Amino acid sequence: MDRGLRPSHNEGMAESSPKRIKQQKLAEADDHIATAESLLARQLSLLAELERDGHATEDARALMETMQESLRQMRAHRRIIEAEPEA
Repeated sequence: MDRGLRPSHNEGMAESSPKRIKQQKLAEADDHIATAESLLARQLSLLAELERDGHATEDARALMETMQESLRQMRAHRRIIEAEPEA
């Protein structure tokens, strides 16, 4: 086979360029943040329901606070990714 017709060993490398990798990391972080926000909204709704119905809320509140801290950490991690150089 003629070497001039074979695909270059480096073909497709553009897909894993630093810019592309950064975009993928940011997209993944955004997905995680969106999921966490959705779960936190659900937890807040459940907490309000527990309060309304006169149930104990300590455990639900503790879980909500943990979820809020996790979301803060996810957002901080996204900012770190965003600040990373692409080259």
